[in-house]
Amino acid sequence: MTTHMSSQHEGYLLSCWPQALQKSKLLNSSDIAVYLNPPFPQRQSSIQILQQTFQHQNLTIHLYNHTRNDKDSDAIALTTAQTLSDYKKFTFFQSKRFAQRQRSTMNVNSIIKQSGAMDALQQASKHSWFQNYDWIIRLNPDVIIRNDTWMLDTMLNDPEASGLFIDCWQEDPEQKGHKLHTDFFALRVSDLPSDAFLKPRNQNAEMAFTMDVQTILDRNRHRWVPGAAPKSNVCRAGWKRDLGMADVTHFHHEWDLNRTCPIPFG
Repeated sequence: MTTHMSSQHEGYLLSCWPQALQKSKLLNSSDIAVYLNPPFPQRQSSIQILQQTFQHQNLTIHLYNHTRNDKDSDAIALTTAQTLSDYKKFTFFQSKRFAQRQRSTMNVNSIIKQSGAMDALQQASKHSWFQNYDWIIRLNPDVIIRNDTWMLDTMLNDPEASGLFIDCWQEDPEQKGHKLHTDFFALRVSDLPSDAFLKPRNQNAEMAFTMDVQTILDRNRHRWVPGAAPKSNVCRAGWKRDLGMADVTHFHHEWDLNRTCPIPFG
């Protein structure tokens, strides 16, 4: 999971994820690793939200350090983690590529979203976060698995499947090739190329990811998540689909923290 802990991500973690964990055998039996990059003042509250939501999971938090060159801020960050007695694991790091891109002319929100998605995968590959796992699943906090039946069956019973994907362009016959979602995917770790994600090949997260798993596509070892492709060329799982029907959905709206979860669970 990757999050900058926006109000929407916070709302989903507090109101939707407890239900998702209760309903999904796939989720509630999984270890949880979070690449966390909130604004510095929100660090402690963000960590506490994650610990509350995933209190019954084996939780690891990889904390992006925005202020690595600021010794005082870094000391505060380390102290914050160390004084939370129930944490299980924290790592701190800074991405030079992320810092360099912040100085570009791109919109800052776009930079954070694109870099966050790519940096999380790059760090995971570089530091072997995926080792000892058969499958890994990537989700944003506002991406919800409503029904895991097909996923579990495919992972357990289809030995030729190495990737469960959603295609941004699947519904558009005019598009050529694929552009795979990064807000959700599942990968069989043993079938990943050894250099996957180490050097992003495109500034767009979806295109960079697609290029890294191209060998899985070329060998037809991918499976499309049924009913989850967007209805238009928007890289958002279940976009414009019935929230009560899609197995995976990524629903955006202005979040009121007093609201209940907008996702219907069967």
